[in-house]
Amino acid sequence: MATNIEVMPYLLTAGNPGSGKSTILNCVMQMRNSKLLREDQKFLSGVSFGSGMTYQLDVKELNGIVYMDTPGLDDIDKRKQAAEAITQALKRDGSYQIIFVVTLESGRVKPADIATINLILDSAREITSYGVIFNKMSKAALRMLDKQGKQALLTQVSARYRQEDKPLPLALYLRKYEDLEDEENAVAEILELEDFLLRLPTIEIHSQNVNKIKENEYDQLKDHFQKLTDAWRKDKELMLQQMARDKEYFERKTEQLRVEAEQQRQRDKMEMERQGMRFQQQMYATQKRHEEVMGEAKRQRDEERERHKETERQHRKETDQITAVLNQARQTIAEQQQQAREEEIRKAYAKEMEDERIKHQEELRRRTREEDERRERDDRERQREAEKKKSEEGGLLQNFVNKIFF
Repeated sequence: MATNIEVMPYLLTAGNPGSGKSTILNCVMQMRNSKLLREDQKFLSGVSFGSGMTYQLDVKELNGIVYMDTPGLDDIDKRKQAAEAITQALKRDGSYQIIFVVTLESGRVKPADIATINLILDSAREITSYGVIFNKMSKAALRMLDKQGKQALLTQVSARYRQEDKPLPLALYLRKYEDLEDEENAVAEILELEDFLLRLPTIEIHSQNVNKIKENEYDQLKDHFQKLTDAWRKDKELMLQQMARDKEYFERKTEQLRVEAEQQRQRDKMEMERQGMRFQQQMYATQKRHEEVMGEAKRQRDEERERHKETERQHRKETDQITAVLNQARQTIAEQQQQAREEEIRKAYAKEMEDERIKHQEELRRRTREEDERRERDDRERQREAEKKKSEEGGLLQNFVNKIFF
């Protein structure tokens, strides 16, 4: 089912040469980018004589969006290559915004554009809605375009070769910008484009559901729609009948999509309510679990606090014991130091007394030795004197004897 979102992963434009799809993509990319686009970021656009500027799939990526410019099928020389390029673009799997860019000829949609749209829609049946830009419309044509005229253009562009459900088109009518005409890689600010893209539904396309575009049927379809548009032009009543049928069909389809969207909205609402209830239950369970966890954490904190207090008490007790031991040790050490000091003093005093005794003994020995030496000297002196006296006495005696006898 199609849904509206602001930006899509894939934005694909399709149209025949000269329709202006490359310029439109450049304008969209520039409006969605804060900086001026570089030339290598732009799609090629401008004048091309003989064939379109886009001859193969051109892909640009900007700000997370993939823009795809596909070649047109109206160029017979490159039709097969163009069909393969468009098929390749549709086989990327993902969300798409599909835009067909067409131009009018004498106020009517060209059969070539209707044929192109039919071939692409037949290739990808998952395209249930798409955008159509009626490009390069003159100011006069836009002034004259009323509600009936818009319905006539939608009837033409949505004409189907096979009688099948028609995808719902979203139309945008753009005037011809003279400053963009035939300019190379031109860019301009077109405010209607962004609003158009915001309203354009996105669709999911899966590669396995995309068939090869039957380019060999292009001329047959083009001739068929040429005859059909000619018939509508000649028989206005036939055209009005088809417009009425298309109007009724599109209104019914729009209402169906509105109902489906409302049903989807109701389903989404119910799903959101269920998710809300589940979320509330989860929140309640989470809150309960949180309370249990917090209670358990508080209990653990209290136990930890008690253990901490007990540890502190034990620590204080051990500290007191250690302090007492240290005090006792300090007292013992002080006593030992006092005893050591007293012992040192006693030893010093004993040593001093011993030294004094030894000194006194040495002094006595010295005096005794000196006294002995003095007595020895005195004895030797007396002995010498005695000997001298004796010698003198002997000499006197000898002299006396000599005198006597001689």
